[in-house]
Formats: sequence, structure tokens, C-alpha cells
Amino acid sequence: MPPVLPTHSRGLTQAARAALVGILLLTPGTALASWEFPTLDFEIFGRDVSIELTNTFKYTYHIADDLGAHTVVKNKGQPNEVKIQRIRHQFLDTLNFSLSSGVFRVGGRFDLNLFADRGSSDFCPGEPWCNQEADGRRYQDTFSAERLFFTVAEEAFDVTLGDFYVCFAKGIALSVVKLSELGQDNAVRGGKISIHHGPLDVTLLGGQFNALDLEEAEGWSAPWDSEPVVAGRVEYRILETVGVGAHGVLILRECGDLCDDKSSSVSRVDRDLVGGVNVDVPDLLDGALAFYAEFNVKETVFDDEATLGYALYGSVIGAVGDFNVLGEFKWYDNFDLSAPTGRDESYKLRYHQPPTLEWIRAEINNNYSITGFRVRPEYNFGELGPVELTAFLNYGYFRPVHNEGLGDSEIHNPFGGVELEWLDGDGNGDVTVGVRREIDMDADRLYHQDVFLEVNVEQLLVDSHSMKLSTVLLMRDKIDFVDLLGNVVYKDWTEVELTLDYRFSPWMSLTFSYERNASQEGRENYFGGGGRFFINPSNYVEVWGGQNKPGIKCRNGNCRFFPAFSGVKVLLVGRL
Repeated sequence: MPPVLPTHSRGLTQAARAALVGILLLTPGTALASWEFPTLDFEIFGRDVSIELTNTFKYTYHIADDLGAHTVVKNKGQPNEVKIQRIRHQFLDTLNFSLSSGVFRVGGRFDLNLFADRGSSDFCPGEPWCNQEADGRRYQDTFSAERLFFTVAEEAFDVTLGDFYVCFAKGIALSVVKLSELGQDNAVRGGKISIHHGPLDVTLLGGQFNALDLEEAEGWSAPWDSEPVVAGRVEYRILETVGVGAHGVLILRECGDLCDDKSSSVSRVDRDLVGGVNVDVPDLLDGALAFYAEFNVKETVFDDEATLGYALYGSVIGAVGDFNVLGEFKWYDNFDLSAPTGRDESYKLRYHQPPTLEWIRAEINNNYSITGFRVRPEYNFGELGPVELTAFLNYGYFRPVHNEGLGDSEIHNPFGGVELEWLDGDGNGDVTVGVRREIDMDADRLYHQDVFLEVNVEQLLVDSHSMKLSTVLLMRDKIDFVDLLGNVVYKDWTEVELTLDYRFSPWMSLTFSYERNASQEGRENYFGGGGRFFINPSNYVEVWGGQNKPGIKCRNGNCRFFPAFSGVKVLLVGRL
């Protein structure tokens, strides 16, 4: 856990202290100029040295909504409970630095988090989440070295000490990466060595998982443990055509306060042990065919009981002229790697990213015990009038196992779309439309359905002026409840995300956003807008104000719940 700064003041005193830190670290105009070194490339002991610095200061002002003095959002999984947003001012400052010289590189990231105008936990006596706020894990003032690393990169090998990202093969066995859109940034803090010798590559690593200490969306400080991990991977390319690989991953979990069974005060050590192999043939028949397959086995030991999990993934790509087709298959059986948590998490910190094969924004609750496939043909029609047109279709079929709240079920995911490129080079666009239906086979009825439309269009207007429109429309149906007579009552609602961007390159960009969530009680429509103003290509000021809707946001099968937001955000970014 990071060191916690003592809180000697509250309210405006603390807000002023935090604002002063941000102003000193990064202020537009003359203050930015004071950052400049005589030169960013210089010599030390006869060696050329380069320095890169990026500082990001973010101030957020939370405005109370129509419900009163506090922002109220539903707690995922417990619809009768509420959380109360009880801060007004939030100050975050991040300093990234990197110093390199030849094959050597050292760098890091330092985060300062300050909060002001905290409310009292008396507003929620007896609620489980209220106790977790009272125990000091939420809205802490913290300063911590989030990332520190030293790297030596030679042609035959590279070594990293400190924090690093890592992904084995398709990320099924191990994927410790940054998912910024979902607020997940996970690294390994330890050591990694990669050896390159002709067709052979070997990677060995060890350390502890080191997620960012602050979950910015809700203000939680480090709700997960830094669990030890040891892993290795060997890859070999045969005749420069076929690649084969094998890997192993061992994750130790020290279970104490985070155990599901809290009746015992004795800490124990659980573990996940993963082993896998893969084969990759990226170029067959002069590029007409490509093949990939990966198989993993996982043994999980929890409370001295061992269970096995399996993951098989395969893909085939075929191309003939302007036509190509992608086929993918997955079979995951009880294959889940995620950090245990000490609270009702709205999302899990995952150590792997198995391919989902579904629409990138689909809300996926189960991608660890599921079987299915998808087929995606695509054809490039070439020049059609003023555009170049590519059209695609996609059909996915999946059978979840151990589905949450369901017995036997199946998922149908057909969608298609077109991609356009203006021949004059002044714009592009794409449209995707489809449906995702989850059927409860035991009861022979629809359980959940999403009809979706996604549109993205970008157009150059005149000279340096351009516009971009991005929108997602979701029409959703889901079983709300089943009465005592067995009658099914469905709940249907609409969700909208729309963003309109105007850019005057390279000086500024303006953004307008509209969101709708018709399933919410009270406010359904959310408006926001702001601008980014560039001092120079590397330094800018961004101001945004308005609201964001609460709800689940998904990307590539990773989903988490975001609380509602109403307020103002100011972002200052400076780079050297």
C-alpha cells in the first residue's frame, strides 16, 4: 500500500493546498516555459542522454445532482442499496519520466491524490459499503511511486527491473496490461529477462502484481493484494514458417481478510498454476491462409481443494483476392484468473484476457466457462463512386456453462456493417448493426437481448477544420422478474452514447456529448461538453463539464460499473 499523507486540514484549506501543488507542477503559459531544460539531449561522462517528462494534473469538481446534497447511484448486484458520492474536490497529479542512454533506460511514474470536502459516514449507518468507507480505504490522500523501472535492451537480450507489462501469446494464460478506458492498469513489479537467439525466444519473469493504487472512478485505494507471480515462456520458429510456444504461470494468493470464509483468522496460501502451448502459422500458400491454436490447463488450489480449468482457442484466416474470412473457436471450462477483493467489487482485476469473439462493446458476464465460435466474412468492393467500400458479416454462437442466474442457455450474436474511405482522403466512416440474444433453454424463453447500432464518421471541412461523430445506440430487453404464476415480465430500455468533436488543427478541439439511460430512475438524459486547447503540440489544457450516465462499460469482454458523475474536470498536460 502507498504511504498515506496525514490530513491536517479539511475543506477549502486542503483544496487550496492541492491546487497549489498542481499549479506548481504544471501551469499553462509561462510556467510551462520554466520546465524547459537548456537541452533535452546532453552528455554525461561522454554518453548521450535523453530525458522525457510528462506531467498530468487533473482537478475534478463534483456537483450534487437533483437528489439533494449528494450524488446517489445504485450499487451493482444490490439494487435496493445506494452509494453516496461525498466529496466535492478531487486533485490528481501524475508525473511520468524516462531517461535513456544507448541500451539503458530508467523511468517511472509518481502519483499524488488529494481529496477535499469529505462527508461523514453517518449518512449510511449499517450499510456494508459504508463500513468500508469508514475503514479508510476510500478518498485517501496518497503519494506513491506507481511505476519504477530500469531496462537494458541489447540485441541478444533485454532485462527489466521494476515495473513492466507482459502478455503471453493471446493473453489467455497471462495478460498484465493497461486498460485505460476501464480504469485498469496492472503491471508486475519484479524482474524480467528476454533472450533472443536466432529463432529462439525465452522470457522469464518474477515479482508481484502491482495495480494502480487508486481506482479513480470511485476513489478506492488499492482494494487488492500484491500477489506473487512467477512465469516463463519459450518460443521457437521452425523454418521461419511455423512458430511453436510453451508457457507456465504460477500465481500465489495469500488469503487472510480477503477470504470468502472469514470464520477463520488463520491466513493460508492459495494458488493458480497455468501451463499452455500454442502453434502459429501466419503465412501459408503465399498469404492465402493463416492458422493459430492455443491450449491451456489451470489448476486452482483454494482452501486445500484443487480444481481444474481448461482453455482452448483457435483461429483460421483465409484470403482470396478481395475476399477474406475469419473463423474463431473457443472452449473455456472454469478458466478464470482474477484477484480476490475485500468488497463487493463492480469489476475484477484480471490477470488474463481470453478472446471473447463477440462485439467489442458487448456486456459479457461469463467468459470463463463457455464454448462457441464465430465466422466473419469480409469483401472489399473497391472504388464505388466517391468511396472505397468494404462490407462484412459476423455470426457468433456460444453456449455458456455455469451461467450466473441461468441454467442451460445459448447466445446468438449476428451483426454486420460497412467501412468507407473517401477517395479524396478527406474522411472515413463505418457502420455496424446487429443483435445479441441470450436464450434460457431450460425455460425456452428469451432472457436478455441487445439490438445495437454503432456509427463513426470523420470529415475534413476546410483547411484545418474537421468534424467527427461517434454514436452507439442500444435497445435492450431483459427479464425483470417472474411472478408466482410463472408469468414473465420483461424490462426494456434504451441506452445512447453520442459524441460530436470539432477540431481546428493544431490549436484546439471542442466536444459535445449526450448519453441516455432510460433504465435509470430520475435523470435519464446526460449532457456534457468541453474543449482541449493546445499551447503547443505537446502541451494542452482541457476543460469538460456536465454529466456521465451510470452503468456498465465494456471493452473486449472486460466490463465494469461506472458511477454517475456530475461536475467539472480540468486537465493540464505538459510534455518535454
